[in-house]
Amino acid sequence: MPTVDFTVTDERDLADIEPLWTRLNEHHEQFTRYFKGFYRCYSFGDRRRALEKKAREGVLRLEIAREPPTGRPVAYCVASLSAERVGEIDSVYVDEAYRLRGIGSELVRRCIAWMEAGGAKRKTVIVADGNDEAWRFYRRFGFFPRAMVLWQRGERPDAAPRCNGGDSSH
Repeated sequence: MPTVDFTVTDERDLADIEPLWTRLNEHHEQFTRYFKGFYRCYSFGDRRRALEKKAREGVLRLEIAREPPTGRPVAYCVASLSAERVGEIDSVYVDEAYRLRGIGSELVRRCIAWMEAGGAKRKTVIVADGNDEAWRFYRRFGFFPRAMVLWQRGERPDAAPRCNGGDSSH
């Protein structure tokens, strides 16, 4: 594994991952089959508000892999643990230059261990339709489908997205 420094923090440092999260959102927009407009309109501010809400209702963990000696974030994992002890891996992203070196796997292992230490009764992760790469990645950690959640698209395939403040749902 390449040399990176892992730091553990919380919602106070979400701004540190904005450039990485933006690339993750662009990835989702590229691979989604039905919701391109959602990802075009979904801002980091929307995501940040949703994560801050999770933190208020439970505990949020942000683990960042930083490039020494610059401290530049090159990967992250956001996880939460609700008051009901339901753990969720919210998102993981590794900069292209740092992929296939075990950093993403290490981040997920650390977040799973944190959830277990916090008494998680259940651990979940949501994978967007079309993100087959993420599906294969999470399967390695024992995540398998429990249910399929369907959303009504609400946009015509050829319609330009209407961005009116975004949607802070996940």
